[in-house]
Amino acid sequence: MPRNKDLKRLVRARMKKTGEAYTAARAHIIRKPRTRPSTRLVAAMSSASKQDYAALAGMSDASIKAKTGCTWERCDGSYEATKSRTFDVPVTTLYDAWADKSVRDRWLESPDAKVRTATVPKSIRLGLADGSILAVGFLPKGRAKSSVAVSQLKLPDKETATRLKQYWSERLDALGDVLSER
Repeated sequence: MPRNKDLKRLVRARMKKTGEAYTAARAHIIRKPRTRPSTRLVAAMSSASKQDYAALAGMSDASIKAKTGCTWERCDGSYEATKSRTFDVPVTTLYDAWADKSVRDRWLESPDAKVRTATVPKSIRLGLADGSILAVGFLPKGRAKSSVAVSQLKLPDKETATRLKQYWSERLDALGDVLSER
């Protein structure tokens, strides 16, 4: 009879989710404190199924908040600003507009943005000079249509988040202009 059956089940689930080796996954699980998730998190997870998350990329921020119960303030007390947009270009073209610095500099007024991580053509994380992190996700919506979701993390207050939400709306408009030139 196997010992620590529950631990092994958790380790194998993490291995499947992250692609880690057994020992690495086990180390992460053992290191994690066993806490119960917050009531808000459980409610948000149960209110939107896995299929709904794919649909969320095309929804407005207000609709996402209404559906999931998410707020601008994060658990650590920082804030985030999010914005999404759908463009009539393939996902690879949209991804390249973010990944290629020469194209990015034409529409993004932040020449100091540095790519931290990238998964072609799914996501990019950029580090900005002010210390905030920009997480960008891409979703194909057919052959010639795709969506981008931008989330700027580690913001100090709600006013900054509101201002940056407007900024990202303007920058995504500028991105649309650059993409229409292609």
